Amino acid sequence: RHASVQTAHDTGSHRTGKLGAQGIADADRPIADLQGIAVAQFDRGQLQGDTKESTWSRGHAWMVYGMVVAYRYTKESRYLEYATSAADYFIEHLNADGIAPWDFQSDDRQTDASASAIVASALYEMSRYQPKRKALHYRGWADRMLETLCSPDYFVGDKTDCLLDHSVQYYHLDHNVNRPAIFADYYFMEALYRYRSIHNRK
Repeated sequence: RHASVQTAHDTGSHRTGKLGAQGIADADRPIADLQGIAVAQFDRGQLQGDTKESTWSRGHAWMVYGMVVAYRYTKESRYLEYATSAADYFIEHLNADGIAPWDFQSDDRQTDASASAIVASALYEMSRYQPKRKALHYRGWADRMLETLCSPDYFVGDKTDCLLDHSVQYYHLDHNVNRPAIFADYYFMEALYRYRSIHNRK
């Protein structure tokens, strides 16, 4: 438990401490080598985004989700603050339909359904820890993302073995762009479950 909490603390403090125009890029983006409970920063950059200074949307989505989970288990307010700050940045940089581009600063506006699926699920849980007004705000955004993901533009039904299309698994490999992804389906299903629970729908 101590190692998990320490990792959450190090990640949150490094990656959200300086949120600005470039999102978590401004937090120096530690690529961390985890040695037991110690975190050794050996590079300042990222492996999957457009550039070292840009914001890879699915990486940012993991940040939102991870900090919500950290708060769930610790009830330490700093993790909810980290999650809220990261979520606000994510929402501010979404496309109009609620789906994230694969990288928020990239000139290529290829969408990544998986990033929005992850954050939609996280927002439903995070809304449970917020005052009513903020809870409604975050649920509204989660609803918008989920509505778009359920539309024919993204939901592929029985056309493939997956549920959602238009994710970016790894942008720097052409065959991993604009494709279904099993992790997108997982968080999509989790978001649907949480939507039904929050809205009391069967």
